[in-house]
Amino acid sequence: MIGGVAAFWITAIIIFSIVFGMGADLPVGDQDVQGLTNAQVKVVTISQNSPASQAGLKVTDTIKDIKVGGLDTKISKVSDFQKIAGENKGKEITLTIERQGQILDVNLTPRVNPPEGEGSIGVGLARMATLIKKTSWYMAPVQGAIYTWQTTVNALKGLYDTFSGLLAQKGLPEGASFAGPLGITVFLANAASYGTGFFLYFIGTICVFIAIFNLFPIPALDGGKLIFLLIEKIKGKPVSVKVEQAITVSCFVVLIALSLFITIKFDIPRFSDFLKAAL
Repeated sequence: MIGGVAAFWITAIIIFSIVFGMGADLPVGDQDVQGLTNAQVKVVTISQNSPASQAGLKVTDTIKDIKVGGLDTKISKVSDFQKIAGENKGKEITLTIERQGQILDVNLTPRVNPPEGEGSIGVGLARMATLIKKTSWYMAPVQGAIYTWQTTVNALKGLYDTFSGLLAQKGLPEGASFAGPLGITVFLANAASYGTGFFLYFIGTICVFIAIFNLFPIPALDGGKLIFLLIEKIKGKPVSVKVEQAITVSCFVVLIALSLFITIKFDIPRFSDFLKAAL
């Protein structure tokens, strides 16, 4: 029972070891973070027939600054970019971007009446920073194991805050959201747009959450089976096969029903929005 759960933690260690071996830029919010000095605003999506598309912007471009009417503004936050673009609709602006080590100037004009959900320039941005620095090959597994432990501790804290908030009828914590298999697929597709490092980081994090989830004392999961084994140890004899099967099947049905509810309520609208943005 433990072997199946441990496999996910071992997989997470391997994945995080690879991430530390190559380094990774991870998305960070616009809030000021202590010690964060290398934040950059990168292009992650571009809408078709938008000013960004027509100007030749490409995904992974880094926006360094914006020039408007002789004013040159350095860009280190997404909100800075959005503010300047919003204040200069209908006016030509110049973006200085970095692409594969080259510095380029791109001219474009933010739209006055953009399509809904696209913004005046038609570009999706993310603030990225090198939060995982590249390390030597022999230290990468050590860092991978340490990071897996830290991720596990943070995940447990996050789950505790989530469940305590729900029990206290405070709702989900800010930024938290329900997601089923379809929703996770959307998240994986979005993670890929941030680069290989973040994509692997995201998969490693999912492995940690799956390991923890499988330890939940729910009969349909490995954690539930461990509960039956614990009862067998205490009683000196196993739980009746019929009773165990009945409880396991009942819990499995509840899990499937919950998965369907989350898929219909949260994942399908999320997937629909993803398809619209992709098309």
